[in-house]
Amino acid sequence: MTCPLVSILIPVYNGANYLREAIDSALAQTWPQREVLVINDGSADNGATEGIALSYGERIRYFFKPNGGVASALNYGIQHMRGEFFSWLSHDDVYLPHKLAAQMRQVETLSARQRNNLFLFSAYRAVTAQCKPLYTFHADRALLQRAPLYAVFRHMINGCTTLVSRDLL
Repeated sequence: MTCPLVSILIPVYNGANYLREAIDSALAQTWPQREVLVINDGSADNGATEGIALSYGERIRYFFKPNGGVASALNYGIQHMRGEFFSWLSHDDVYLPHKLAAQMRQVETLSARQRNNLFLFSAYRAVTAQCKPLYTFHADRALLQRAPLYAVFRHMINGCTTLVSRDLL
């Protein structure tokens, strides 16, 4: 299998407080084929959010749009992404360095047809602002094998753990 491009989209509004950590974690991914798009959703913080994003130069793709909410920022990013797969990273979250590589190993086991309709999600760890662990959430795999929609109905999916094929979007 070739090494598909994964687009990491970071929507942000007035996010200077944590944006640098989010971008750093996206750039630290061990999956080699990735692009990072930061979509500034009309921040009104005297350029603080924009300044952080622009400090990364060509290592990221930066977009500014009028404020419309996180969904509009994600949709804007989806329109501009180049990747075969979409990954959402909130500006106040971080990825562990192997997040994309672990998910892409799962993708490698699938047929081309399955890859085109791919929606993966994973466990996640909630932490304090100082990165102190609060809890780790793991879905019941056996239950999800029997009833996959249970994850949707029981709110088991954290958007920042997802990997979605561009075709499915």
